[in-house]
Amino acid sequence: MVEMKQIINKIKGGFMSIFLDNEGQLPSEIYSENPHELCEYYHELLYELDLNEEELIQFSISSGKLPKGISLSPEGIIKGSPLPLDGYHPIKNYVLKEFASKSPNDIPFPDCYKSIDNPNNLEPLTVKDILEMKTHHYSGRTWGIKGHLAYSIDNPGGEKTKFYFTVELKTKYIVAEPPEGEENTDPNGEPGDEIITNNYREFYIQPIAVWDPEAFAVAYGDSTKSLKNDKKEVLTGEEYVQWRESQGHKFAKKC
Repeated sequence: MVEMKQIINKIKGGFMSIFLDNEGQLPSEIYSENPHELCEYYHELLYELDLNEEELIQFSISSGKLPKGISLSPEGIIKGSPLPLDGYHPIKNYVLKEFASKSPNDIPFPDCYKSIDNPNNLEPLTVKDILEMKTHHYSGRTWGIKGHLAYSIDNPGGEKTKFYFTVELKTKYIVAEPPEGEENTDPNGEPGDEIITNNYREFYIQPIAVWDPEAFAVAYGDSTKSLKNDKKEVLTGEEYVQWRESQGHKFAKKC
């Protein structure tokens, strides 16, 4: 985690720009507080300007990162739809504790094979095979046994799926003329000078794993390269979802 820093200069009884959002989890302002995968997230950062002619320059991420699919605008709006973590995050290799404790030679799904690439040499799928796989199984049976869903079942609210990031609030202001007979008390410059200020605050966003068909299609399709359109062209999970939606199909989701 990045150490939070905050610059506060007391000027004429006031303070420079400050964040009004508390550090820590940055909740969504729509749907649930935690953004569900592939569901819309929105949060407008709150701040206060308090110096002479102070203006916002921009918000930016100074360290850390946002979940893929979400971005921060210079105006301080964080929005987007988080992509399934199974598509890019190390959590995709997590194995459900209950499953990982099974004997390596156990055959959990009698109707599944290690691979169907060679129909003349079909080997039963074992626990060991699943533990060693870097993607989802072609059958889809590893959905909920491996990856984000499995981690969420074993570790609700766990640290590994929290995305920590530090936001920089950059502003500028003009050093004010002191009242007649008083001295300038601004340590940053002389009256009339334009001063750049930087303020920092750390937050985190934690995407929630979902069972929704759209999330399954994105993660499963990208792993197995098995999703195709009418022309038999292999599509990524996202491309498949877009193609199906273009045909009028609506994926059920709970945001």
